[in-house]
Amino acid sequence: MLITQLLDLMSVLNIISNMIFKLYSTLIFLILLLFCLSCGTSTDKQNNNNNNTDSLIVIRDYFNRDIQINSQINRIVPIYYGECEIITALGAKNKIVGVGLLPQNSNPPYSNILDKFFPEIFKLPIVGDGSINFEKLIQLQPDIVLIDNRAEILKQTDKFKIKTFAIFPRTFNDILKSINIIGNIVHKEQNAKILTDTLTNILNTIRNKSVLLPKSEIPKVYYVWNNLLTTVNDTVHNEIFEICGSINVLKNEFPSAYSLTISLENLYKWNPDFIIIRDRSNLSVNDILNNENLKQLKAVKNNNVYKEHIGWRGYRIETFFGIIEKSKWFHEELYYDINPEIEYQKFLNLIGKFNK
Repeated sequence: MLITQLLDLMSVLNIISNMIFKLYSTLIFLILLLFCLSCGTSTDKQNNNNNNTDSLIVIRDYFNRDIQINSQINRIVPIYYGECEIITALGAKNKIVGVGLLPQNSNPPYSNILDKFFPEIFKLPIVGDGSINFEKLIQLQPDIVLIDNRAEILKQTDKFKIKTFAIFPRTFNDILKSINIIGNIVHKEQNAKILTDTLTNILNTIRNKSVLLPKSEIPKVYYVWNNLLTTVNDTVHNEIFEICGSINVLKNEFPSAYSLTISLENLYKWNPDFIIIRDRSNLSVNDILNNENLKQLKAVKNNNVYKEHIGWRGYRIETFFGIIEKSKWFHEELYYDINPEIEYQKFLNLIGKFNK
């Protein structure tokens, strides 16, 4: 009888032991499962955080403000048409919903890039340049507005809580940086690299030869602004002339002047080797060559009077081809193997690929 009871007790204990083992195993399994789920959730959160980081970049603008740019920039209002040209060249013209200032209509067109690849831009809403129509700007609901160096515009856009990025190139290297910055804003980074590599190659091709010129072979240049006796001594033209291996006759004479009116006596005193007429001037080359008062100028005697290709001036991407143009005028023997029109057509073909 006692033995039977002991056996029954052992059987019960064995059952309890098995139950405890199963409960313990189940508990361990649940703990491991919860741990795995926790790790997965953490990983997902980390991946999401990484994705958010990848889609958000911070770029410093002209006013040294760090501006956050995300992947949702789809509505852009550039105030200056130079930025419109860059955005179009990058293949992101569909993001432009309004403009501040466009070049005047002309034949041939002042902005060949806009005329050829984005003629619809001339029908977009214009918010103004010097005086911004903020009511119209707000109606466009821009994701970002691109402005230049005018702080008064920035104050107004800040007032209306409009995301604004300031771009104001002051050198040709700044233009290259602007292309890369805008490439980041419109998420066309690879296209921006291709464009800047192309334009950098042009600069290097010209600079690598002009920098070796002795001082005696650097010609003096007089730049005609509107009429014969109005001229400029500004950063952009002086840099262009320097890159091309020449010097503005005003650079040392009037170092602090931007634009001024000179006398005919001044012009004869400087006796420039070349006279360059601004693209938008009403004067022609023949107007200069046939002017009896200018017959004794060195530039006139040697037929070294030229008028710029329209639109190939200022701090704009098309001006890189104006640099080739002027370099050939000043130093034909150095740049006989490069043609500005051919290089420009190659560039337009490249832009065409980005705008298919």
